Amino acid sequence: MQVLIAGGTGTSGHVLARRAAAAGHQVRVLSRRSGGSGPDGQHLVRGDLTTGAGLDEAVEGVDAVVDLSNVAASRYRPASSFFTMATEHLFAAEERAGVGHHLTLSIVGVDRFPSAYYRAKVD
Repeated sequence: MQVLIAGGTGTSGHVLARRAAAAGHQVRVLSRRSGGSGPDGQHLVRGDLTTGAGLDEAVEGVDAVVDLSNVAASRYRPASSFFTMATEHLFAAEERAGVGHHLTLSIVGVDRFPSAYYRAKVD
């Protein structure tokens, strides 16, 4: 299975990328900065969730997308603007490419945590 991981260079993402590759999946990791190979040997593909640039190429031929993307709260206020924008761009690219599966990371109980950032993830 060909899998694209958005947020695959982060704390949870690089662990998932390594484990998915070890399980025999072909792993691509979305990166704003570069292509080439990541620290665990995964294939980095350039794309930007905030603009949509490069996403069509990133999802081409992918069976599933795992979205572990995150944003520094200080960069986007409110954080919901990032999550809405990123999700819309990613879903649109997935639809154009015919991607069959999309999985988004969540946190158990996040809907009860008193934080605007976490409320944005719920919305």
